[in-house]
Amino acid sequence: RQIGKTPRFFDTSNPIVMQREGLKIWSGFKASAYQSQMGCVLAIDNIFKFMSTKTCLDRLREIREKSHSTHQYEQIAKLEFCGKPIIADWGNSRSYFVQDIDFGTNPLKHEFVYNGQTINIATYFKNVYGKVLRDVNQPLFMVRIADQITYLPPEFCLVDGVSDSMKKSPGMREALKRTHISPSD
Repeated sequence: RQIGKTPRFFDTSNPIVMQREGLKIWSGFKASAYQSQMGCVLAIDNIFKFMSTKTCLDRLREIREKSHSTHQYEQIAKLEFCGKPIIADWGNSRSYFVQDIDFGTNPLKHEFVYNGQTINIATYFKNVYGKVLRDVNQPLFMVRIADQITYLPPEFCLVDGVSDSMKKSPGMREALKRTHISPSD
């Protein structure tokens, strides 16, 4: 499955899950083609996508626990997510960039028109994807799809990439060992 706009393809159905480290790794490849003096060249390389097994809602809860006020929580959450990619944990596992976080609404309050009927986000995800929200009071991520702002529940989104603390941990070294491919493979 292609993730993002560049020609990068990942096997999302068979991730390497490192539960203790809180990591999920997708193996895949990237392809590029260019013209050289010798003719057309197609280069294919192995790549891996690292992501946290925590949902974005889990991360928002961690931020809330460490914050001293609602204002501080909202500011830190926006710094953590706005302008950064997240991965949808439903459908085609699409990547989105968070534009903003709307703390004034939730999946039960926010409604939109779907198939000619007004529906809220919680009902939409239940009916279309079979996913039931556990926390109906969570804020919503605002993402841009084409020229339209769409609202997504953080509970169904994964943090793309790994945190700085995870990059420095022994668990990351173990993860990198598991992605090493020898020329004979």
